[in-house]
Amino acid sequence: MKTGVARVMISVNSVNGAKGGSGSQYLTTIVRDYAQDLLTESGMIAGKATVMQANIVQYNRFNPHLDYKVFIVPALMVMLLTMLCGFLPACRACLWTYAGGSLLTIYLYATIYVLIVSGLGLVISNYSNTMQQAQFVIAFFIVILILMSGLFFPVNSMPHGAQVATLFNPLRHFMEVMRAVYLKGSSMSELMPQFFALCGFAAVFDGWAVISYKKSN
Repeated sequence: MKTGVARVMISVNSVNGAKGGSGSQYLTTIVRDYAQDLLTESGMIAGKATVMQANIVQYNRFNPHLDYKVFIVPALMVMLLTMLCGFLPACRACLWTYAGGSLLTIYLYATIYVLIVSGLGLVISNYSNTMQQAQFVIAFFIVILILMSGLFFPVNSMPHGAQVATLFNPLRHFMEVMRAVYLKGSSMSELMPQFFALCGFAAVFDGWAVISYKKSN
């Protein structure tokens, strides 16, 4: 206390964020009040007023730089493992149970669909100023694409205008391919309309992504 500076460390386990935050604030208040009392007593003895100055520095032990990738990537790995270990065996069971189809056909259409979705994501990122903005926009489009894909509501039961709108939804075409291959064992020759539609979407979104990236840079 000769220099008037004292260092105090408060270690908080923030696995439970609410309890960790409230506990750290409570301890900080106690230390602040105690330091104020000490300085007040010291000021009274010296015959002068004293104002306490407290500088609180927060240090995150497991993510010191608050890099979002350190927090997001492990969760994405869990989602990926869930899809690989849950959805693929379920689809494989359908392949055994129903008529089945060619795996090459599935891989071909899946590759085209990956190009479509990645192109859409790049287009959105090129026009977004922040990561949060890109997340909100892609979430909005994903919800619309899922609702208009025929996953929950058959396309034939939709109004005529909505049925026409689903033609511009790549998810609808890819879903038709997967159902046709798994349930009916459809071949490549029977899925040519969906093939040309998906190729068109891939060309548009990937080309748009390249052009918008060049303009933004």
